[in-house]
Amino acid sequence: MTTTLCIRYWASAWLVLSVFAPNLLMGVALAQQQVQDTAYAKDYLQREFEQALKLAQRGGVVAQFQVGRSYQMGVGVEQDFKRSQRWLRRAASAGSMDALVAEGQSFEFGWGVPTDIRRAVDHYLTAAEQRSLRGLDALGHLYWKGGGAIKPDASEAFKWFSLASAHGHYRSGQEKQKISQQMTPVELEYAGYRANRWERHQQGRESIGVETREEYIQKTHSTPYFYKLVDVYKLVDVYQLANRVSQKP
Repeated sequence: MTTTLCIRYWASAWLVLSVFAPNLLMGVALAQQQVQDTAYAKDYLQREFEQALKLAQRGGVVAQFQVGRSYQMGVGVEQDFKRSQRWLRRAASAGSMDALVAEGQSFEFGWGVPTDIRRAVDHYLTAAEQRSLRGLDALGHLYWKGGGAIKPDASEAFKWFSLASAHGHYRSGQEKQKISQQMTPVELEYAGYRANRWERHQQGRESIGVETREEYIQKTHSTPYFYKLVDVYKLVDVYQLANRVSQKP
């Protein structure tokens, strides 16, 4: 009787293994591929950082921003808020609106500096007035969730996301859609009106033929400074993935 039960037990075990083994093997293969992809991504990001650092030291403003942002997020290099602030300040002083927005994020989230929401808003607004898509998007996120003296304001967030989306920001359209589901038709109409009014006001401030500061920077620096750099704003997901894999036992 005991022998029969053992045979039945092992038969059941082999049946279970035969069903799940292919999936288990596939899971192991996918995990190994993920680790390999992550290692490649980390190596690639490190090379990008080293290239950007060389260009930044030669005076490349876009490269200075990338170096500062990389230090800020720990992308391609160890996270270092002091070095981040130094490079971002250099780039922002030279006219980089991306660097100005990144500086604002330091104040919003307290990255290496005391949290100061008002200073963050000032940075974002200055960048937004210079047609910075990231400045517009940052204002949308700040008013969506609130922070410090800024209370959550769906209408104000919708306004900034609408402006960023209208000018082609890759993510703001999705955020705008999420917020619209929480608003009434009247609120949506009013928020759209405010966005249009702000846009008309900005157009009135800009004279015909005046270049934006970012365009001016790119035209007044020699070509070697403008090596095609990766967008470090979009590399945060890669950075987080690398961290998750490295932290697994």
